[in-house]
Amino acid sequence: FKDTPAKFTEDELISFLDGCDAAIIGLDGINGRVLSSLPKLKTLICSSIGLDHVDPAACRGHGVRVAWKAGLYRQSVAELTISLMIDALRKSTSYGRALRDGNWPIWREGRHLQGRTVGIHGCGNIGKRVIELLQPFGVGIHHGFQQA
Repeated sequence: FKDTPAKFTEDELISFLDGCDAAIIGLDGINGRVLSSLPKLKTLICSSIGLDHVDPAACRGHGVRVAWKAGLYRQSVAELTISLMIDALRKSTSYGRALRDGNWPIWREGRHLQGRTVGIHGCGNIGKRVIELLQPFGVGIHHGFQQA
């Protein structure tokens, strides 16, 4: 079990997974070099938002089965997206920095999310969840998909 948040280098990953039949990974890179060094590895389970760190052709070529579920972190990412929208409108982060530096901001006007129009570019699992979570705010939404 890896107990640090930093991604492994290729060599560290090879050393860590040496002799394993299966692995659960986050964002560690899986490519042909890594798989060539791990001949026993046959199952790779990915706990990540996407699979851009895994080479699918290399996995197929080495007979490694990859398991991944789309949308696993959609709630977390959607909530973070909305919190960043509110932060940008209310300027919470910049006001907080000023207060920490001992400055009371003279201009403290923030804007509301309610009544705004939000554009959603990309309406996969995360974009659809952002749209759902925005409903109580009474925002207008421009997006590129049709709801059923």
